[in-house]
Amino acid sequence: MEERMSKLAENRTVLRHALRGILQQYDYIILDCPPFLRGLSSNALAAADSVLIPVKPGHFALDAVDKLFAYLEWIREVANRPIAVEGILLTMLELNTRVTDITMRELQAKYRKYMFQGYIPKNSALSESSFYGKPAILHNANSRGAAAYLSLAKEIISRNAPRGISPLQPSAFGRLSQQI
Repeated sequence: MEERMSKLAENRTVLRHALRGILQQYDYIILDCPPFLRGLSSNALAAADSVLIPVKPGHFALDAVDKLFAYLEWIREVANRPIAVEGILLTMLELNTRVTDITMRELQAKYRKYMFQGYIPKNSALSESSFYGKPAILHNANSRGAAAYLSLAKEIISRNAPRGISPLQPSAFGRLSQQI
């Protein structure tokens, strides 16, 4: 049993050890994981400074957020005490639908301090970019979806900037999307 526990502990830290050598080269490293809590996802949570929680409006998503917060407590106990919640991001959002309204209300009631101000709308350009294997900003820089992801990046950078320092001016993302 001790050998199994040791092996499990080693497996949880494989990704953290692999990333150690490149951390200084990047401001942000994003680990996009499947939506289940084992394997790569657990490794990523053990290695991460923070977790961004994407939520597609719906009843099952609300249950999943509760379970993820409980799982994060376990990760803190066994593998990564300092992991933080970067935020909860509403994705594939269709405004003015009952499901969206209920989901937003429930998330605001329970997790207000974690909610991002922006959201990612349901947008055909995002589906197309995924189909073609391109980032949304390279597929269609003028789409609502690409603009939403740029806005999210700006919000994340602003949240993580030292106080009193503005890393990006509001127009910087507009210039970037025009250049691409």
